[in-house]
Amino acid sequence: MEKKFIKEEVNTNWTSFKFKYYKYYNNKWNGPLTLFNGFYCLSLSPDGSSIFFENNNYNDSWISSRQDTVWRPPLRFLKNLKVHSLNVTSLGNYYLSSNIAGGLGQRDICKPIVANSDTSLVGLGRPLNSRTNEGDFFISNDESFIIVMSNRSGGFGSTDLFLSYRKSNDTWTNPKNMGASINTSGDDFGPYVTTDNKYLFYESGYSSPSSIYWINVDELIDSLRYTNFIPYLNRTIPNQSIDSNHVFNYTIPDSTFIDDDGNNTLTYSATLGNGNPLPSWLSFAPATGTFLAIQLTLPIYM
Repeated sequence: MEKKFIKEEVNTNWTSFKFKYYKYYNNKWNGPLTLFNGFYCLSLSPDGSSIFFENNNYNDSWISSRQDTVWRPPLRFLKNLKVHSLNVTSLGNYYLSSNIAGGLGQRDICKPIVANSDTSLVGLGRPLNSRTNEGDFFISNDESFIIVMSNRSGGFGSTDLFLSYRKSNDTWTNPKNMGASINTSGDDFGPYVTTDNKYLFYESGYSSPSSIYWINVDELIDSLRYTNFIPYLNRTIPNQSIDSNHVFNYTIPDSTFIDDDGNNTLTYSATLGNGNPLPSWLSFAPATGTFLAIQLTLPIYM
């Protein structure tokens, strides 16, 4: 069986992109040899027969298939869609990140949906996506977990790698930071996990030349599943209004906040947006998550 290692090279100002590879023969790795020029953001199909990537115009998806030991010239893939970090799983599903209409932030993680001859992108929603950038990610072949690059809160640096697990209802857990053994004070991005889920390869360092790192993560992926999940906002509470001389009553729906630990024993509190206490005419009952307001307009006598 042929042994080959493919890497991508990008210059410091992100204007030159190359795929290079090493071949193992005569008891050593030989190379690097150039595979393709002008492409970046490589991902590999589970069986190793195809590679997906973008050209240097960004968000333009391409594919190359292998015939024996030779890679065919690249062909356009998923035309007319803004595509980044495309992944395909053993189940035959495609996942990618894109700026979609109605998305939560920059480059939400999405799944293509094909209806007749049309293909649309559907975001995977909260908490996997956020108001920040989830551009680079990796989904495992069995779709049991996703590692995502993000600059959401709880990180060590500009962007960190976070881990999310698929739940039984096909939603995803609130992503957890993968910790200081992986993340740094700079940018950590471009995750890829080997097919046996043992080794994570990723890049660290963005504003200066980045380096490729690898680490054994099979125990980490398993252990983080059993640490505490931080509850998150699942559905935004819509703006409410009250008319004078009317009673206002609003109870926060159960689906507003989610605790992936399963107990959903959340403690609520309420303040004004600036942190000040609620006004005297508005009360909040933490036990039931209910707001009660009576706003009266008093007559003015002259």
